[in-house]
Amino acid sequence: MLSQDGYDVRYVDGDTKAKVRQIIYDEVRAGKVQALFAGKVLNQLVDLPRIDCLHFVTPSSSPKDTKQAYGRTRRLFKGKQSPIIRDYVDSGGQLDGAYKNRLKLCQAEGWIVKREERPEHEQLGLSLWRPHGKKRNS
Repeated sequence: MLSQDGYDVRYVDGDTKAKVRQIIYDEVRAGKVQALFAGKVLNQLVDLPRIDCLHFVTPSSSPKDTKQAYGRTRRLFKGKQSPIIRDYVDSGGQLDGAYKNRLKLCQAEGWIVKREERPEHEQLGLSLWRPHGKKRNS
């Protein structure tokens, strides 16, 4: 849908060849891509400072993995607004414990946490996490 609206969008996952992933990451760094969808391939060696919004749909209860994932969006970049991280939550479901661990981490870091309930998705909670009063590095 984003492509149909004129946005330049890319997708990478474990099946995307390393050379192709590198080309896509270079396009993101250069500002040629407005949206990047990635499936567990943004490892610790990938630096994409332009990214200012993360939709986190792969839950983790590990503080280390969470900080690394959020760090993708929290990197400083000239002219960049305070980033937004949207964490999709399975409230009361099997992923609820992982969410609670991520929530504790964000609160301990002093980040603003806002939870929204969406009536059209009864089981889906949405948290917008922004760093507040702390450096944006992970």
